[in-house]
Parts: sequence; structure tokens; C-alpha cells
Amino acid sequence: MKKAAKALITIICILLIGLIVLYIFFGGQVRTVASVKKVDDGIYQARYFSDYKLDKLLAADVGSIDEFMSWISDNMFFGLPLDAVYSRFACTAFIARNPEGDYIMGRNYDYVKTDTMLVFSSPEEGYESIAVSDLHLMGVGSMPITSADGPYGKLVSLVSPYTITEGVNEKGLGVAILELKDKEIHQDNGKPDVLLFVAVRMLLDKAANVDEAVEMLDDYDIHTFFNSSFHLFISDSSGESAVVEWIDGKMNVLDEAYVTNFQLSEGEGHGKGAGQKRYETVEKKLAETGGVLTEEEAMSLLRDARIDWNGKWGTQWSVVTNLKNFSLDICLDNNFEKVYEFSKESF
Repeated sequence: MKKAAKALITIICILLIGLIVLYIFFGGQVRTVASVKKVDDGIYQARYFSDYKLDKLLAADVGSIDEFMSWISDNMFFGLPLDAVYSRFACTAFIARNPEGDYIMGRNYDYVKTDTMLVFSSPEEGYESIAVSDLHLMGVGSMPITSADGPYGKLVSLVSPYTITEGVNEKGLGVAILELKDKEIHQDNGKPDVLLFVAVRMLLDKAANVDEAVEMLDDYDIHTFFNSSFHLFISDSSGESAVVEWIDGKMNVLDEAYVTNFQLSEGEGHGKGAGQKRYETVEKKLAETGGVLTEEEAMSLLRDARIDWNGKWGTQWSVVTNLKNFSLDICLDNNFEKVYEFSKESF
């Protein structure tokens, strides 16, 4: 009996030691996966506790989607295979000032049906941020078996820092990525390579304002994927904003307060793309109000610039971000009567 008891105690001790060792090495991942919470149908939130190894990724010279997926699998997903899912999207973004003097960023994300995850991250050497992740990019939400609160969906939360389409950091920098209907961007200036989606994460973690963000982007050769080009809308809490485009291998920075999905840079391709009507809708409203909108009026403007569901795609979410207060409001699927509010305290 005593021998059996001793053996049982030994086994329990070994298991406890094993659990402690696992927690030491994988505790951040476990806490991240456990933090995934369903807010409502189609919308989730998570707090990222682990190291998503941004500096290591930036140093890896990853310039293609295949290289990126391989790096993510090896460094963040325990060697498990990953596939990216993509369909073309259209978006709208703008900056305005509310009556209290705070600058706000509005953004529509127009895409196929998808689930949404709000991700809060607080890297040891970087700024806290709240970002919006499109789970469809990682194949989550397309079937019940891959729902975001299922086992695989929760595991994919470990990749969520790099599937973000827009966000804001604690310094008041806002970033959004928008598609252009043009060939892929592949700069070749002898600088380190980075995918544009990764660059969005880099800016949220490391840039405090528009000037720092632009300077940071210029340190890299930018690459896109899925046979598409993109541009960025960047704004900050001081009211500065810019649209950044990459034309013929060169980065162009334009002093613009709103953007949709056509090229704003002069030269060949100027005006190429889509969203001219949405652009005019935003332009007219901001001119009428002198660029001053309440958060509710900004959301109403996003409603006016929406794309109704046509059976294939439409506006998946609309976000109004207060760049000073580090908070955002989000509506899903053109349901502007239901607003979800997020701040640091939400996580």
C-alpha cells in the first residue's frame, strides 16, 4: 500500500513538474487561446499574451505569402500547416475631428462574409494596440467546424496579430489597409523585405505618429500578395493623415484625409481602381462640415459609404476610432443600430 501511494505521489509530482514546464514555455500561448471570447454572433475578442516575434519576422526578409505562411507555421503555430484564404475587398477610410477636438478615424471594410476578432496586444518593447482581425484570411468562420470559438478557431488566435486590417495604438496612431486594383507590389531597393500586412503590425507596435510611420515604411522593401496592390491610410491624434502608395517601385506619401480604392498618386494609373462614388460621398460630407463630425455622424457617414450585401460581398464592418482616447466603436454587416464599444478595459 505504501509503495502504491509513493508511486502515485511520484506520478503526480512528475505531472505537476511537466505542467509547470509547459506553462513556462507555452503559458503565453495558453493564456491567449483561453482569452478568446465570443462577444456576439460573428464578433470575438482576444488578448494576446505571447510573443509574436515581430522583430524576428522583420529580420527574416519575408517577401512572399508562401514564405510568410511557412515562417508563421514554424515560429508561432507549432509547425502545423496553415493556408491563407483571400478574396478581393474594397474599403473606405477618413479622418475627422469631433466637437471636443479629438481626431477620429472612420473605416469600412468591404469583403466576403467573415468573422471579426478584436485583438488587444501589449508587446514588451512596443505600444499597446487594439486591432481588427479578419478571421476569414485564416479560414476561420466559413463553416461551423472552423468557428472562432471552436478548437481550431481559438488556436488561430495565435496568428491574429498578423491578420489585422486596421487598428489604433496607445499613442494615437491609426492604420488601415485598402486594396488597389493593380499588380502586386514588389520593391527591390536592397532593403529588408516585409509584407504589407506585417508592416501594419509593425506600425502599430513601433510608430507614435504619421511621420514616424512613414519613415519606418521607407526602411523596407514592401511586398504584397494575392495578385493585388494595396495602399495605407495612416492618421494620428494630432490630426495628421496620409495615404501611402507604392507606384513603379517607389513609395509616394500623399497628404490626404480620405481614401477608397483607386490610385491617388499622379502619373500613369492615376484614378485607376474603384470606389469613386464612395470617395465623393466622404468628400462632400467632410466639406459640408468642415471636417468636424461626432462619432455618431462619422458612423452615419460610413453607412452612407457602405456597400450593401449583393449575395457575394458587402460591408463587413464599420469602425470609428477615437485616436486620442484609444477606443473604437464597431458595427457589423451594415447593422448600424447595434454598436459594439471597445477600449483597453474591454480586454
